[in-house]
Amino acid sequence: MSSFAYRRIIQSSAVYGAGIVAARLASFALLPVYTRYLATSDYGTLELLDTTLFVVGLLLGGRFADALYYHYSLAESAAQKRRVLSTVTLGAWLIGAAGAACGWLLTPFISRLVFQDPSYARYFQIVFLSFGLGIPVEVGFARLRAMDRPVLYVTASLVRLCLTLALTIYLVVFLGMKVEGVLYSNLTATVLLAGALTAASVWAAGLHFSLDLFLKTLRFAVPLGIAGIGLFLIHFGDRFFLQRYAGLGEIGIYALAYKLGMLVSQIQLAFGTYWGAQGYQILRSPEGPKVFARVNTYLMAAVVWGGLAIVSFTPPVVALIAAPPYAAAVQYVPWIVLAYVLRVEADYFRFTLYLDGATGTDAALVWIAAAVCTLGYALFIPSFKLWGAVASTLAAFVVLTAAARWVSVRRRPFPLENSRLIHLALTAAPLAALSLWFRPAKSWESWAVAGMTTLAYPLLLWVSGFVRPGERTAMISLLREMWRKSGLAPSP
Repeated sequence: MSSFAYRRIIQSSAVYGAGIVAARLASFALLPVYTRYLATSDYGTLELLDTTLFVVGLLLGGRFADALYYHYSLAESAAQKRRVLSTVTLGAWLIGAAGAACGWLLTPFISRLVFQDPSYARYFQIVFLSFGLGIPVEVGFARLRAMDRPVLYVTASLVRLCLTLALTIYLVVFLGMKVEGVLYSNLTATVLLAGALTAASVWAAGLHFSLDLFLKTLRFAVPLGIAGIGLFLIHFGDRFFLQRYAGLGEIGIYALAYKLGMLVSQIQLAFGTYWGAQGYQILRSPEGPKVFARVNTYLMAAVVWGGLAIVSFTPPVVALIAAPPYAAAVQYVPWIVLAYVLRVEADYFRFTLYLDGATGTDAALVWIAAAVCTLGYALFIPSFKLWGAVASTLAAFVVLTAAARWVSVRRRPFPLENSRLIHLALTAAPLAALSLWFRPAKSWESWAVAGMTTLAYPLLLWVSGFVRPGERTAMISLLREMWRKSGLAPSP
């Protein structure tokens, strides 16, 4: 595979990453609105609505948009690709309408189940309308990813974010609509995006619907939704046990540690936005196995470096942004980071199951890990509290990573670069230990140590021979090109 292809992976992932950063900044921009104009009970209501929608969405909608990439990659002609795009777009509206209608009818029951009060049904009605329209939106974004249009994808995402932000401020701050203001702003933005993205898809692909293809997309997507519920259990199931066996103060400490540790997954999210759509075509090429192994090495290098940075900067960051009682969160972060580094590796190998259409096998692997995790929660949280939750999460991702690698390699004998992966780990481990052991008394010294530890990692990889001569040349060339395109380089 040419160096241009690797460069395309990096550049597109960087564009998607910029959109992800913008989304995070937008969420932070809304925090003052939520905390100043919503009561704590209103904020808690929104949290429960979002959580319920996530679970119900997986059950009713699965991950229908993901099926687009698989079938689009199998299409051999332009006409077949248009047929896939049109069928999945129209199918998204069918699933969205059915899911919204089903949710609307069940809103009194769901309201009683979640809030023990049927009066919240009106909120769930708005939520399910947004859910129904959200599936065509996700398919519209998936179409842009399948066509490898990262700039257009990020532009549409930013339009959606800005629209939601503006409407939320207007409805909540100026009209005082509180929870309904947040829900209606999201609904309005979703309506507009669903219409625009669907119109663009119909304009490009026409109106074609294949029932056989639609049923195939459902068979591909439904197991992914089931797997998503298993991952949800791994991520958030510990809260239900901690609520019973630990105090609210301990849960608050754990929540902070978890949010910091999970930041490492943002690197995967930027890469996965590109790879999840384009990886099918890449891996089906003659050099696919070699590319898979090499990209795995590069991805883990980036993720391990990001994880080391999080571990190194956590002590000064927590000291800066949190009150002294939250300092205990620092000790849990490295282990949560390790768990999510493993999760990145597991997800990378799980993708090969999608390549073969074996999403049912993927769901089985996730639920085995979820069972291990839940058993750990039940056995260890009552005695070890937060450490029991951390250990259970780590054990679940160890199992998922080992199982995904084993199944993947049995299906496709990739020439994995295991020695280089070990090199990454052995270089990072002492640096992480140093950053945790050496705790300067002065704040500026703590920041300096974190910065030096983070910068030391790529330098050690470079001097220790991890980066091969051909990779050095390509890396320097890419950096020069990015510097030139940034506009910061001086004119010749």
